[in-house]
Order: sequence, then C-alpha cells, then structure tokens
Amino acid sequence: MFDGDTNFRYDGRPISDILSEQVPTPPGLSPHDDFMVYVMGPYTAFDATKLYEHGDKLDSPFQDDPLFDPDAHVNKDGDPDMEIALQNVCDELRGRHNCLSSR
Repeated sequence: MFDGDTNFRYDGRPISDILSEQVPTPPGLSPHDDFMVYVMGPYTAFDATKLYEHGDKLDSPFQDDPLFDPDAHVNKDGDPDMEIALQNVCDELRGRHNCLSSR
C-alpha cells in the first residue's frame, strides 16, 4: 500500500505533503463511527506501446507508480490491469482498517 513516499511533485514539493496539509481533520470521530472511504484512480494504466511506435523499446512501457506493478497486477488474459491494483488497495483497507466494500 502507498506509504507516502513518492517522487510525485508539484511546484517542487511532494504531492503527499500538499495533500496532508489540505485534508480536513474529521470532527471528534470515535473508533465506532462509520464514515465513507472512496478509492479513486485511473482504471487503465498508461501503456506506451499503445500510443508510441517505439514504446516496446522501453525498459517498461508503464510509468513508475507506487501502487501499480505491471508484473503483479494482471487480469485473466495476462494483461497488466490498473483496476486490479485499485482492488488490491481496497482489499488492504478492508483487512487493515475493517473498511466495508460496496464493490
């Protein structure tokens, strides 16, 4: 799961720092309160071989992503699948934090 260590930056600052500064603190939640967790992300991974003639010459046609491993997140046809990576994030949230799923 994403641990906040990333090289994604905006205006020279890590995106994770910017997001953590802007996320509001929930008012007085107890461990027994329910709240909704939305996991959003792209449902397809950027694949350079689909857009560029010489994309297959790259070490990997996929952009480096802390959540997506094109070798591990594959569908039943053996193709890399970003949606599977997002499903794994949801599974981990359910396991670690007892979040319910609406999938």
